[in-house]
Amino acid sequence: MEALDVICHLKIKTETLLEPVIRCLSDEFTALRKQACLTAASMQLREESVVSCLLQLVEHDAAPEVRLSAIRAVGALGLSSPDVQEALMSCVETEREAELRAEACRMLQSSGVSSDQLQGFLLQRVDLECNPLVQR
Repeated sequence: MEALDVICHLKIKTETLLEPVIRCLSDEFTALRKQACLTAASMQLREESVVSCLLQLVEHDAAPEVRLSAIRAVGALGLSSPDVQEALMSCVETEREAELRAEACRMLQSSGVSSDQLQGFLLQRVDLECNPLVQR
């Protein structure tokens, strides 16, 4: 984990370092997956393999703090593909943690979803949302 932290702070980006970051995104240790998300964002790793791992974490990781870090990494990378938009919308619809739903809403605003589509989606969700943190 210290190595990821050093890579993150130095913002070293090489093909040699890409594979270890990808492996860390699927590591068994929560703290390592979380740090790998921060590293991917800091290093601006937009490679398809990294994006795919981040979206998997957003949708399926057992640890809320990892899902939150993955959502924030997606936002920091400025990703806006249909897959990213779909993952964020799914998070807003299905995530149990209010903080994560709220963060996914914020990321959707900058993800390239058309304003009409986003407005319709969020208006539909606000009627179903009971947490004031997310309703904002």
